[in-house]
Amino acid sequence: MYRVHPSGPHRDPMTDAWRTMPLPDREREYSPSSMIGGDLTAVMEHYRGGSAAARRQYPPTTHRFGAAADELVDLYLPKAAPAGPLHIFIHGGYWQELSRLESSFMAVPLLERGSALAVVDYTLAPAATLETMVDQCRRAVAWCGSQAPRWGLDLERIILSGSSAGAHLAAMVLTQPSPVSAAVLLSGIFDLEPLIGTYLNEAVRIDQAVAVRLSPIRLAPARSLPIVVATGAIETAEFQRQSDQFAARWTSLGCSIARVTVEGRHHFDLPDDLGLPATPIGRAALDFER
Repeated sequence: MYRVHPSGPHRDPMTDAWRTMPLPDREREYSPSSMIGGDLTAVMEHYRGGSAAARRQYPPTTHRFGAAADELVDLYLPKAAPAGPLHIFIHGGYWQELSRLESSFMAVPLLERGSALAVVDYTLAPAATLETMVDQCRRAVAWCGSQAPRWGLDLERIILSGSSAGAHLAAMVLTQPSPVSAAVLLSGIFDLEPLIGTYLNEAVRIDQAVAVRLSPIRLAPARSLPIVVATGAIETAEFQRQSDQFAARWTSLGCSIARVTVEGRHHFDLPDDLGLPATPIGRAALDFER
């Protein structure tokens, strides 16, 4: 089951209730693990195990899109799919954790239906600033677009997705010209300002100036395109609010946005649905492929 939200008028992020929250409450609202008991052991095992299984079944090739050590893309190609679509996935981890090696757990059903998958690595905090990560993801997506014809893929069907911090980075990709034709943004942080002053920001070092420059809700898409903005029903009120407001804002700027909440899903298992057409997210991804 899922709920589709109507896109209402965008509310000014400067007026939201998080500003009056006690700091411990705000930190809890921005800790997605608080909704599943705080233990992410099973989540990490699922990410690693599913990604390892994908690598065994469809061994990827690793490509460098830049000079930095982490500027890498793992490309998973289906065994037979002439001129198929390309999914590009940007992983989450609060800009501080995970990599491409734990982030292909949704690959097998995509590949079995003839789609390709590119999983992007970027340098994590505190080694990199948020500006660096945004630049890396923009360059990675542009590079994948430039290579798509050589890989035998359809340049007109490039679907960008990201989860959590990866949804933030994917949205930032969309604020500049890119080869992306559609996007799926899962459990994203679209306004960075509420993280200022929290322990979650100690490594990322977001200040007010960074929040203004790099919050997608304060920016505009480079062009109108269809986007799914999704959360699990088992997410905090702040993650729901951020997606609501981002969807409303970018709808007002001309994008065709479906705002979806998926019953029974939480922040960490929502990306599983990308390859599953029986789910609302997977159905949307399949529609974008077509």
